[in-house]
Amino acid sequence: MTQGKLLQFMEPAVAAFLLEDIGTFSGNGPEWQYLLQHIMFRGRAIIPRPFRMGKASAAGGAGQQVKIARMSIRDRVKEHILRINHEWTSFHPGLLRMFFPILCAWLVELHFELFGSDARMWNTPLGIVHTAMRYLFFFLSKKRLVTSKRLQLVGVSCYRIALDQEFGRANTLKLGLDDKRYAYYTDNAYTPDEVGQMCLDIRDTLPHHSICRPSVLKELLHVLGLYSDTIVVLFANYAVDLAMHHSKFYEVMASDVAAAAILFAHKEAKGRAIDKASERRILHFIWRKSIDELEPTVKALRKLYCTATSYETGAQQHCSIKAWLVIKYYRGKFIELSSQQQSSRRCRKSLFR
Repeated sequence: MTQGKLLQFMEPAVAAFLLEDIGTFSGNGPEWQYLLQHIMFRGRAIIPRPFRMGKASAAGGAGQQVKIARMSIRDRVKEHILRINHEWTSFHPGLLRMFFPILCAWLVELHFELFGSDARMWNTPLGIVHTAMRYLFFFLSKKRLVTSKRLQLVGVSCYRIALDQEFGRANTLKLGLDDKRYAYYTDNAYTPDEVGQMCLDIRDTLPHHSICRPSVLKELLHVLGLYSDTIVVLFANYAVDLAMHHSKFYEVMASDVAAAAILFAHKEAKGRAIDKASERRILHFIWRKSIDELEPTVKALRKLYCTATSYETGAQQHCSIKAWLVIKYYRGKFIELSSQQQSSRRCRKSLFR
């Protein structure tokens, strides 16, 4: 009745939660359009065509578009709520960007130590670490004066929250993953009480209704019909797992990083750019006006990949490269894939160029 204008008096996170809770999710809902156009996504593309469909069009192929649109709208809302304040570095003078690849590499090592080969069964073995790192930067963008001595405490606490969210607190406790165990993993640099209190502080900072494991890459691959393309999926996950170690990528929307990773992966795996129809689907899904807006992120991902390939000798771990565990893991996956009989000559060339 108010056409969504009442939402202007609410915080965006509260308005988004309210609308989702009451089920206002029609393809042409004025409340959602007002929220997204006038409150949340200033400066981004206008709502793409699938969001302007009426109920009558929700049949056949159009029905699938509406389903994708609704999935996208949820992702973009939650993504916006968890956005990172670009001035976060000024809040913490004692933290340098060079600290974060070290912390991320430690979390990757911890994750593989805890789950071993089981972690490698997931679509991306490091989804939980991605979540933990995004929570970490969100926390840093909300708080002040976190010191370098406390950074590992924040990191391991974010990891615990992400793990509890994925498996359930009761199940992680059955594995013995309590405050004491996490304190032990930090070489007892912190007490169990400090770990427990930091987890409480971080949970109080996070918008509870928007906590979710980032899955935009998987969803976008499904939308594009590429999820069954093993080589493209592998390259795309490799790109985002390399990017996870670098703080600059957390200042970019996760959907932009995912889309850029797919553009990069398709070029590497297929030797050609993605087709125009797929470009349009990407733009609709991530709410961008032009594919050129993603080019800086694509270039940054390609640079990371080129650096990583120069260290894929297997002779040593190259500790100067903090993502060496990720490089080692994907090197094994690429070798496994290239040795399969169905691997084409082009595939082998792209893996070991």
